[in-house]
Amino acid sequence: AALPQQMIEEMLAEGLPMLPVHLMSSVRMRESHQACMPLIHFDPRHKLTRQFVELHEYLEGAV
Repeated sequence: AALPQQMIEEMLAEGLPMLPVHLMSSVRMRESHQACMPLIHFDPRHKLTRQFVELHEYLEGAV
């Protein structure tokens, strides 16, 4: 579990660009795929849904 964090730290140390928003993994994403429904409609209050909204807002502001 420490490897992803270590990789992120190494990339930051090398000066590589990194988005400030991180997306977690979730079973709810797989369930929304099985239901053929976007996660934002399948579970609008889920933490991963909020992370995607936050990412969208960040990217919209960067344009």
